[in-house]
Formats: sequence, structure tokens, C-alpha cells
Amino acid sequence: MVKISVSHEEEGKGEEKAPPKKIKESAPVKKVPKRALPKKIVKKPAVKRPLPKKTTKTYAKKEKSGLGILIIATVVTTLVVGGGIYTWQKNTGTKILTEARKEALETKMSFEERLASLKSKLTGVETENVELREKAEELARRVELLAKAKIDFIDEELGLSFTYPALFGEIIITKTEIASGTKYLGTFTDNDKLVFGGISTSFELPASQATATLAVIDNLGYTQSRRDYFWLGPGEREHEINPVEVIKFDGGEALLIDQNSFEINLEEDNLPVDIGENVAVILNLDNDEYTGLAFLNQDFGMLPLESYKEMISTIKIIK
Repeated sequence: MVKISVSHEEEGKGEEKAPPKKIKESAPVKKVPKRALPKKIVKKPAVKRPLPKKTTKTYAKKEKSGLGILIIATVVTTLVVGGGIYTWQKNTGTKILTEARKEALETKMSFEERLASLKSKLTGVETENVELREKAEELARRVELLAKAKIDFIDEELGLSFTYPALFGEIIITKTEIASGTKYLGTFTDNDKLVFGGISTSFELPASQATATLAVIDNLGYTQSRRDYFWLGPGEREHEINPVEVIKFDGGEALLIDQNSFEINLEEDNLPVDIGENVAVILNLDNDEYTGLAFLNQDFGMLPLESYKEMISTIKIIK
């Protein structure tokens, strides 16, 4: 115990001092002698006693063996299962790829075969088209050459020559003997719409045909009286004509006529000379037997009017 004494003089200066309290004195405190601290006990590490070698080895071996078996089993299972899955996937994938390749190859081959066939057909068509085009071009060239080509016709007996398109072929002359005379007719092998002809001066019509309509080529030429022209037929038969045009040629003139060139016979109501919807030219020859000739053009598609007049202009009278 510690005895504490307090001085109140300093505290209560100027103040009424209270009577001090009595403090019980406590018994003196005994000093406890210091005890020496106990020495620190250092414990030696416990020495682990090894298990008997046999027991230790057996335990480790068993533990190691069990773990190893588990690992091996796991690995084997993994390998087996994984290998199976891998093999299945590989086989399946290979099969799918093989089938896909096969299908693609077949499709490709089929496509290539169709393409080759189509190319072959196209080549055939192109070849045919080329051949047809070449033939057409060759024909066009021939037609052009023929259109430009001309043939000279000469009949010394008739005393006539002229030039005509080679497209019309050859000229065939026919002379038909009749009791009273002869008919002269010229035709073309490749244009039967173009003819020319006349009659001999001795040709006469029967009395029953004195007023019959005559073919325009059954003529003896024409005669002229001042400005008037007359078509001459057999038996001194003549009909006035109004030519559409007068075409000059070497040695004479040809009269271009059509159906409007003849005056209609009002009594018989028909044309005295049959010309139809066609055109013809009448010309005179320097010949005692055949004094005249007419050319009849019945197809302007084969021989247009201008070409027809051009052909007439090539006529020459041979003396």
C-alpha cells in the first residue's frame, strides 16, 4: 500500500477550511521480493521415429500402385474412348469427304460432258452457219456477176442483134410453119415472161378470125403517117396506137406501148390487140420476109422497165 498525503493549505487559501477527513491508516505494504524468472525451457525437436521399413514400403507401394492403376485406367479409357471417337469421326469425315468428292467429280464430269456436247452442237451449228453463209455469199457473188453479165444475140437471117442479161439463159428460136405463112418466136430459157416475135409477110388470118383479138407479137411492125403510128397485123390489118415512149436504137426506133396505147373498139368492147397489163415495143426490120418484130415483157420483177428499155436500146439492125 502507498500512503498518499494531501496538503490542503494551498488549495483552500481564503476559503473556509473544512475539517480534514480522517483517513484510516492501512497496514504497511509488504514488499514482495522479486522472483527470479524461470529459465526458458528449450524443447528439443521431437525425433520422428520412422515406421518400420516394411510397413512404410508396403504403404507407399500400395498407394503408388493404386494411383498408378487409376492413372493407367484413366489414360487407357481416354485413349480407347478418344481413339474410338477419333476413329469414328475420321472414318465418318473421310466417308463424307469421299462421297462429296465423288459427287462433285461426277457433277463436274456430267457438267463437262454437257458442256462438251453443247460446244460440239454449237460448233456444228456454227460450221453449218459458216458454210451456209459462205454459200450465200458465193451465190450473191454469182448473182451479182450474172446480173452484170450480158449476152449478145445475133440472128443474121432476121437481120437483128441485141444484148440481154445473162441471167435469162439462152435464147431459143422457133419458127412455126402455117399454110399461109410462118410465125417467128424467140424465148429465154430462164425467163419465160420475156418473148419476142413476128409473122412473115405471107401470113394471113382465116376469114372467121378477121376481127379477132390478136397477140401483140403477131405483127409486121408499124407504120407512120405524119405524127400518127399504126400497129400492123396480118392481112393488111392495122390499128392506131399512141406510144408511151419512142426508144431510139442503132438503125431505127422502137415504140413502147401498153394497153392504153390502143383505142377500144366500141362495137366489140374489146382491145383489137392483146397486151394485158404488160408492156411491149414494136420495131421495123430491114427484112423482106419479116418486116417487123415485137418484144413483150410480162414481168417487171425479172426485168424492170428501165432495164427493159436499156435492153431495147442495144438493138442493131443488120443489113
